[in-house]
Amino acid sequence: MKHCNGIVMDKYIGLLLACCLIAGCTQHNKGVEEEDITEDFRCTCPPTIYLQPYNDFSQQEAKALIPHLNQFLNDCSLPGIDIEVLPNIQLTDSLLNDKRTRYRADKMLKSLPEEQFNAVILLTHQDISVTYKGRADWGVQGLAFQGKHVCVVSDFRVKNKKRDNWKVVCHELSHALFNLPHCPNDDPHCIIKDAKGHPDFSNKTRLCKKCAGKIKI
Repeated sequence: MKHCNGIVMDKYIGLLLACCLIAGCTQHNKGVEEEDITEDFRCTCPPTIYLQPYNDFSQQEAKALIPHLNQFLNDCSLPGIDIEVLPNIQLTDSLLNDKRTRYRADKMLKSLPEEQFNAVILLTHQDISVTYKGRADWGVQGLAFQGKHVCVVSDFRVKNKKRDNWKVVCHELSHALFNLPHCPNDDPHCIIKDAKGHPDFSNKTRLCKKCAGKIKI
């Protein structure tokens, strides 16, 4: 059994090997979510989405996200993508910021092996932060390395967790797996709309037609 930073890799190594046509998948740029990347997402066979809960983010809470993710994927005309919950692992002190008050979202993502096919969504109740527009330690709800298939979501700053946390997950997943930039139309109902430092997911329900139209498998 192979482990990498607590993620059980053998759960999906068979799928990775079965999809050796990964070379036909579109190569994605290395930018983070703020970059404007217009390349469509294309792959030869469906990926698997893995939910990785940390610390006290329970298995039940992670599993409760699955129906929302399935509905989101159906709305994007992507039914049949498997979603699995991995065993809980613990956040390490090496992922803390300098003041040891928050966990660095970028460190969390960089601690993972590079994933070129499946998607891994890290889930935590802890406060997370990034360097953002000149601020060294800006608290965020989530972060994705665009097109790199990994993202992290924290519900620490989500005011209405039951209503909106799944939307944050789908927002970051759209960056990470589908390689989507923020909504070019700035559609207030589009789940990938740029929060511009003031995230509000109350009116967001799905990708707008333009953004959804960029996803192709």
